[in-house]
Amino acid sequence: MLGSRMRFLSLTGGFIFSILIVSPSNIEAQSKSGEACITCHRTISPGIVGQWEKSKHSPAGVTCIDCHQAGKDDPDGFLHNGERKQVAGVDILTVPAYNIVHKRKDGTPYHPKGEGNGYVLTFGDTRVYVAGDTENIPEMKALQNITVAFLPMNLPYTMTPEMVADAARSFRPRILYPYHYGDTDPNILVALLEGEQGIEVRVRNMR
Repeated sequence: MLGSRMRFLSLTGGFIFSILIVSPSNIEAQSKSGEACITCHRTISPGIVGQWEKSKHSPAGVTCIDCHQAGKDDPDGFLHNGERKQVAGVDILTVPAYNIVHKRKDGTPYHPKGEGNGYVLTFGDTRVYVAGDTENIPEMKALQNITVAFLPMNLPYTMTPEMVADAARSFRPRILYPYHYGDTDPNILVALLEGEQGIEVRVRNMR
């Protein structure tokens, strides 16, 4: 449907380098922006900063901005939680995606708050929510006027069928697709939402 391919760079993924010719004043501004980025991530997603500090980028002074900064209208630009942009006439709003309940043995959430995104895509009167790797978090439950929702149901990393049903009853998408559900039986979700007026559960092969 989109006229151009959208690729969002992961903060924890591999870095892409560009050779830029900039003035000294731009270098100084870039450095200050990089420091601000690191300070922010040290608070909301320290795991990313820890990975960066152990990499070859840290001693070389290569920061988030150097690798992930993009122009305002660049479809490849990374979006933080709460940011939005338009690509090919589609409004893209980023929303948080994280775990509250499901954690690793050391107590760390599988998906810490502040690192991952979900997306609400709006075109015309249609609003499509792709949740990402998340649980039934408050930000999800606060969504409104969602036409189609894709909610993950892959244990132990995202939601149980009960969590998905709870989320659906809160923000009430007209059509709900469970996806990324692995070995979880999607028919459990169908049974949980049976008779729920206004929510149609559609099961497809989206393991």
